[in-house]
Amino acid sequence: MFQNLREAIEKQLGGLCHPTRRLGGETAAGSGDDSALFAEVKALYAAGCTVTDIVRKLGLKNRRRVDKWIRLEMLPSRNVMAPKLCTPVFYQDHLKRRWAEGVTKCKWLFSEIKGLGYTGSFSHLARLLSSWRRQNKDVSIPAALVPPETKPTVPMSATGPAISPLVAAALCINRARC
Repeated sequence: MFQNLREAIEKQLGGLCHPTRRLGGETAAGSGDDSALFAEVKALYAAGCTVTDIVRKLGLKNRRRVDKWIRLEMLPSRNVMAPKLCTPVFYQDHLKRRWAEGVTKCKWLFSEIKGLGYTGSFSHLARLLSSWRRQNKDVSIPAALVPPETKPTVPMSATGPAISPLVAAALCINRARC
């Protein structure tokens, strides 16, 4: 029993199992977004494929979406929910203005938008700002200002160092036996 559990955990963490399911319960077959999938459905239908064939070829879970899409001329736009007080995007105008003024410390920006009514967490704001920092890294830094690396760095996840699927499985099994 534990052997099967260990193997299942290893496969899942090692990326050896079936393709990841997208929202809506359908497999990520080739393309990553609905507009490309819509184009594939329309092309296959125009080529004379039946709905059942299209569902099978694209690896979709059910045929309702295909039935609907073959009747449409173009893919309708998705409804986008308005940002709420608990999301940093609600304060994006303020944050962008302060960022342009040179205020890039997450702690300072967090306390500012808290005063404006932000009810979300620090980590959500940090995630938004990290994407802004990555965009700003395109600006080249003079070589004299870049410190030399003394030792190789180990990639860290949000909870600590990355571990192998084998170690993760062993940790789960040991916890299960307790």
